[in-house]
Amino acid sequence: MVQATHQKDLGEITRWWRNLGIARNLSFSRDRIIESHLFVVGLNFEPQYKCFRNWLAKVLSLMMTIDDVYDVYGSLQELELFTKAVDR
Repeated sequence: MVQATHQKDLGEITRWWRNLGIARNLSFSRDRIIESHLFVVGLNFEPQYKCFRNWLAKVLSLMMTIDDVYDVYGSLQELELFTKAVDR
C-alpha cells in the first residue's frame, strides 16, 4: 500500500513537471524529477507526509534547473549579481 502511495505521488509530481514545461523549453536542463522524488522518499517514506515529499521534490527539481541555467547561460556579471541576491 505504501508503494502504491509513492507511485501515485510520483505520477502527480511528474504531471506537474510536464505541465511546467521546463524540460521542453530548457532542453539543456536536467530532467531529474524521478531522482528528486526517490531522494525525498528516502528521507521520509511514511504515507502521512505526502505534502512534504511533493513539496521537497518540486523544490529540488527547481533548484537543479536554476543550477543548470547558472552553469550554461549566465555571464560573469549576471552570475555575480545573482549570487549576491541569493546570499542576501
